[in-house]
Amino acid sequence: DNAADGNNNDRLQFATGVTVSANTTLTLTATTGDINGDGTLTLTANSGIAVNDNLTTNGLTIINSDVDGNGNADANGFGDLNLAANITLTTTNGDLTINTNDLITSNVTINAGTGDILITDSDGSGLEFGAAAGGNNLNISDVELGLMTASNLTINTNGDAVVENISEANSDNIAVTTALNANGDITFQNGDSTFNELLAQGNTGIIA
Repeated sequence: DNAADGNNNDRLQFATGVTVSANTTLTLTATTGDINGDGTLTLTANSGIAVNDNLTTNGLTIINSDVDGNGNADANGFGDLNLAANITLTTTNGDLTINTNDLITSNVTINAGTGDILITDSDGSGLEFGAAAGGNNLNISDVELGLMTASNLTINTNGDAVVENISEANSDNIAVTTALNANGDITFQNGDSTFNELLAQGNTGIIA
């Protein structure tokens, strides 16, 4: 519902277990209200997903912004997840699974509560984490991490991962473990990074 009629009850409401999919780009906009899922919710698109208003679900939430025509992971590098500035994504203690080419946010709060967050680099180009963020890979800055809340955070890539200057303050909302899994190297560079608990697996090496 994107009727800009001043009615604050305008919203998008999805029943539990719904899958919303698009062959190209999926855009969700409520304009004057929020986007709500009564329970579990799955969003899939071939060429990117844009969420323009607060999204609240009540269970497992799967967001796959980079799939092929058969619903499988796509390595074409065109499927970003774009969360509009200043919104919130809340799963009400449900797990959150994101498969994306890149996560694009600006002051966006991602709150899985006591649930876990899993983020996968869909095209396998690599992860840039912390101050290293800013290239053409999956980028998650230290500030973006500081706005995520979960019991555990897992980030997977088929490429290399570079970690730089993750601060204690911004990693603290991951209550238990941050896990980094790379098919290539994991490099820790240019200063310390601090986590409550870190599990790092680089299949071709860890460089510090």
